[in-house]
Amino acid sequence: MNRRKFLKGTAIAAGVATIGHSRDLGLGVSAQAETVPALWQIGKPDGSFAEFALAPGDYRRFLQQFGSPDHAYYIGLSKPESDWPYVLPGPLDTWAGSADNGRWIR
Repeated sequence: MNRRKFLKGTAIAAGVATIGHSRDLGLGVSAQAETVPALWQIGKPDGSFAEFALAPGDYRRFLQQFGSPDHAYYIGLSKPESDWPYVLPGPLDTWAGSADNGRWIR
C-alpha cells in the first residue's frame, strides 16, 4: 500500500483506523472501508469522558493546567487522566482564554 495514500485516506475514530470510504461502484457492487487495529488511542472508546483530565466538570481550570501554547500529548508517554482534557475549547470559550487552544499529538 502506498504510504501517502494510506495517510491521506485514514481517519481515526472510536479506537479504530478506517482506510478509504464506502462507495457505490455501480452495477450493484460497492467498495467497503477496511478496518484495521488502531495505531494509538487516547482514552477508551466507551463514550465516557471520566478518564480524562478535568473531568467531570472542572473545565474552569483549563487555563491553569493546559494554558501553555506548547502543551502536547506524547503517545506512549502522556497519560489521559492528567495530560488530555475532557473538553477542548474553541476561540469563543472565554473560560479558556478565547484563543485557539489546539492540542498537539506527538
